[in-house]
Amino acid sequence: MTKVTRFSTALRPHVTEKIEQLGYADIVIGIPAYGSGDSIVHVIKTVVKGIEQYYPHLKALIMVSDGGSTDDTRDLARTVDPKSYNIESIVTIYRGIPGKGSGLRAVFEVAAFLKARAVAVFDSDLMSITPEWVRNFLEPVFHGYDYVAPYYNRYKFDGTITNTIAYNLTRALYGQRIRQPIG
Repeated sequence: MTKVTRFSTALRPHVTEKIEQLGYADIVIGIPAYGSGDSIVHVIKTVVKGIEQYYPHLKALIMVSDGGSTDDTRDLARTVDPKSYNIESIVTIYRGIPGKGSGLRAVFEVAAFLKARAVAVFDSDLMSITPEWVRNFLEPVFHGYDYVAPYYNRYKFDGTITNTIAYNLTRALYGQRIRQPIG
């Protein structure tokens, strides 16, 4: 007997319908969100500018994958209209265990279905994002790289877990010097 899992997909039916209508996308930008009403509009508008500036010839999808925010995150995200012929957007609550993992699962399921050439993920509270970040994350992928991770300059006591545990563990296990292994 086969065990049926409750959520075989992180996508809700309306998302599946929309991506079936889209058919394909060259770029998928995922924005996992929870309680980001103060910043989500800024992040989406900046991503739109980056796509318009650097990839106007490619079909793009911006997906806000929300964890059930109780503030106005989703409503605010829906107010941003890309007003661009090559950019679509989806704002949805993902299905599954609450947390960033399920939000990312939804983004990657959409990207796989649309056969995206490149995927980038930006945090929904990222006030320092600029349009150049879109190019900086996607361009290496378009040139054959499989994974791009940011490197941040920050105060010496910020990122203590990253610097003292995750970096050293990644280096020991994989022999790679990845300064920001957990983003």
